[in-house]
Amino acid sequence: MFGYIRPHTPDLKVRENELYRAVYCGLCREMGRVTGQASRLTLSFDFVFLCLVRTMATGESFTSSTGTCIAHPFKKRQYIESCNALRYCAAAAAYLSEGKLSDDVSDEKGFKHAAAVCLRPTAARMTRLADKNADAAPLKKKIEKKLAELSALEKEGCNSIDRPAEIFGELTADVFSFGLPEREGRICAEIGREVGKFIYVTDACDDVCDDSKKNRFNPIISLGGDGILEKKDGRLFLSESFADAMITATNLSLRRCAAAAELLCDGSPADAAAIIRNIIYLGMPGMMKKTISRACGKESDK
Repeated sequence: MFGYIRPHTPDLKVRENELYRAVYCGLCREMGRVTGQASRLTLSFDFVFLCLVRTMATGESFTSSTGTCIAHPFKKRQYIESCNALRYCAAAAAYLSEGKLSDDVSDEKGFKHAAAVCLRPTAARMTRLADKNADAAPLKKKIEKKLAELSALEKEGCNSIDRPAEIFGELTADVFSFGLPEREGRICAEIGREVGKFIYVTDACDDVCDDSKKNRFNPIISLGGDGILEKKDGRLFLSESFADAMITATNLSLRRCAAAAELLCDGSPADAAAIIRNIIYLGMPGMMKKTISRACGKESDK
């Protein structure tokens, strides 16, 4: 995924932040074990959120340890030991990475195309290892199907944000709910669906200026019409009126996501539930505002 799903760390308690970092480190280690050391380079914050959600859905408990790794060779760090949730997330990350590279091979040009071609054998190896070490192989076909639908829409120049966002939302709904019991699966599918739509829209806003410059497909640009992009200092940026509309739309998705997440948080371990709430109520809205600010040509890191 894209790294947009992360907490607002200033509002996390110390033990909550330690748990979040431990899950991140545990997932990094698990990816190296399950899908190969190269796969650790594809780790994103989005999969930590996925791991926490699925852990709350299954009632699985974490066991932590401390140790050093190649990224932190001199200081021991806490990490979550291997468990079903970590193993599943490692496999899902591999399948999504291969799907993204396949999409880049067919859609990108120049350096990005060449890089995707070079990295594709590594991604294929990651998915082969995932098939052997995790019970998630059928998920790969679901991801491939949705990515093919999304690619077809983009190639035809779809003049809608909602249609491709819905397809990406269906993809992430599958990732979040795969293999879970009926009730928990429905809840996680709803969370995943809204998270996917949020990711798609946020990524479209993040790329709109670069895509307009390089004449690449972007669902926002494909809408056409006035009032979407405006020129500032000779460059195209997202208009503030359209940016406000995007923030309103994503806030609606986040409310639906929060309503579903509360069904899992109620009765779950307090620290994990607090992290989930932090991400949905603070982290994701904050990330959207930063992204929109960049797209509008404003300083985003202040």
